[in-house]
Amino acid sequence: MSVAGITSHIFDDASIRGTVKDAFRVKYKESKPRWKMLGFEEDTTNRPWEEYTSWSGMGLTPRKEENQQVVIDVPKQNQTLRVTVYEYALMMAISEAADRFIKNGTMSIRQYIQPSEMLAESVKQTNEILAADIFGQAFSTGSLGMDGVPLVSATHELGRGGTDSNYLGTASFSQSSLEAALIQGDRFKDDVGLQVGVKEGKRKLLIPPEYRMEAKRILKSEKQSNNNLNAINVLFDEDLEVVVNRYLPSQSNWFFVNSGEPQGLFCNVETEAQMRSFKDDKTHTKYFQVYQMIAFAFGLNWRRVQGSDF
Repeated sequence: MSVAGITSHIFDDASIRGTVKDAFRVKYKESKPRWKMLGFEEDTTNRPWEEYTSWSGMGLTPRKEENQQVVIDVPKQNQTLRVTVYEYALMMAISEAADRFIKNGTMSIRQYIQPSEMLAESVKQTNEILAADIFGQAFSTGSLGMDGVPLVSATHELGRGGTDSNYLGTASFSQSSLEAALIQGDRFKDDVGLQVGVKEGKRKLLIPPEYRMEAKRILKSEKQSNNNLNAINVLFDEDLEVVVNRYLPSQSNWFFVNSGEPQGLFCNVETEAQMRSFKDDKTHTKYFQVYQMIAFAFGLNWRRVQGSDF
């Protein structure tokens, strides 16, 4: 028998712990998390929370008249965002009797391995749902950012007055709507009010599975789809990356994620998902526990995301 490097039928406590943790680690690492495709910036922390502050930049450079003083401009501190990490944990239990039978080789080590793989899958699914829920709450007044509006809003406050929008309205998923989204991004203002557009970087089209085939029809054809006109498809060479995410709560909302815009979506990790074990002598039970401390949040820069709540 060969399981995670263990080649004997007889197991001791150390080999059981190693085998279970190996099985957990292999299952947890076997595929790239889908939430990493959503545009979250992953960072580590050793604090219970991290605090971020946004600043507005400088205005335009004015012409200087001869012998006149140079105009002074000072960056303005805007809002502050605090991202708190939370604990997530789940346990499996096995009796001392079963543990003894596994050690002497009369019960399969799979009695340990299968539940540990289930724990790995559980925490993976949890993180996918936590990340996707940021988009699920993107239009909700129950989930407000530091400027007092949701992640996607028509009234994002600019640092030096005025507002701007990353809301695409209740636009259906269509070629014209995607074109309008690209134009909106190109018209984004910075916190001073200057039209700076989207910073250079991959623009991702984030959609639920229901739009997968329509996205191919819209983006992959050199000619406009669903008509008999000999017109070019202006989206064909826009180099949009399509990200299909099954964890998005809505079957009709869709989003653009502008990867060049920094500090828009956060994933702060204090403790990466890991397997722990301990024994309870009162109940003669051994426990294996998956544990992590993590936070998913939207951040300082709403320009990272555009969305339609169709």
